[in-house]
Order: sequence, then structure tokens, then C-alpha cells
Amino acid sequence: MSILGEWEKLEGTIDDDMQLIYPDMYLEYEHLYDNIIAIGYIFKDLKDPKKGLDWAPQTKMNDILSKNPGIAVISKVLLVRLRLPWYEVNTEWLVNEHELKEHADEYEVLDVFIYAKHIDRGDPEWILGPRKTYFETHRDEFKVIEKRYSVRWKWSDEEKEKLLSEALIDGDNIHEYISQ
Repeated sequence: MSILGEWEKLEGTIDDDMQLIYPDMYLEYEHLYDNIIAIGYIFKDLKDPKKGLDWAPQTKMNDILSKNPGIAVISKVLLVRLRLPWYEVNTEWLVNEHELKEHADEYEVLDVFIYAKHIDRGDPEWILGPRKTYFETHRDEFKVIEKRYSVRWKWSDEEKEKLLSEALIDGDNIHEYISQ
């Protein structure tokens, strides 16, 4: 029995809320996914050009490459589960300046919301949309009352490097690598 043909097995078992995506897509749109289910590789059997691309989980790649030397690894991919309903996903939250300072190494700031009062006018208000541009160019006309920061968890450089790593296969297998 050939070890190839994993794509058909994957298609038969993948749920509707799962997708195969590239690691950089996961980093860019991480708020759309609940978790990474598996890391795998898309590859092509160069000895049989009529066959299409195939997929295999990381755990099987060493075995596939050792038994099939004509395999070209095309790309690393992630099998991920979509966060549903995706349009309600919110991995961002607001923190005050004190909490941001306490967790500066853990949070990535996405946006700053400013609650300010125009010096010559009435009540304070949140500076949003087109007023934010005016505020930034005329800061001396406002008294800032409060700042809130939209944050999310920060990815460390090591975590990003591990996810985007080009070390496709562990071990001493010789294989071809075609960059995407």
C-alpha cells in the first residue's frame, strides 16, 4: 500500500470549519482561527507528473521522503480550525495606560483611543474618525482626559520564526524544496 494519497484521506476527514493555509496567513489573520490542528506539507511526486499535489502531516513526511526519493516538497501549510462565527470574533480588547505598562511585553498595541475635551467647547468626547486627524494636527487645542489602547497578545520573534521556519523536515532525508 502506497503512503501517497493522503490528500484524499484529508478531504474525507476535514470538517467544514477547517482550512489549509500558509503560516504567514495564520500570523496575519490569527483572529479568524481557533487553533492549529496540524502542521503539514504540500508535495508533488516528480516520478509521476500526471498525479496532482498531495498533502501529508509533518509526522509522516520523513517516512514519505525516505520511501519516495522523487518527492518535491512544495510548501509548509497549517491545518487550522476557523473560529465560528468568524464575523463575531474579537481578539482585541481595550486597556488603560496603567494596564498597558504592566503588560507592555505581552501586548501589541493596535490603536489608541483618546477621550479629550476641546479647550473652547463643552463636554469631552472620544476622538474618532475624521476628528482624529484634526486632533493630531491641533493637539494644543485639546485637553486629553483619558487614553485607551486596543491591544492583542503579542507574538514573540521566536514564535513567528518557528511558525515560518523553512526547516521543512527533521532528520537526514534528502529532498527537493521548491519555494512557493
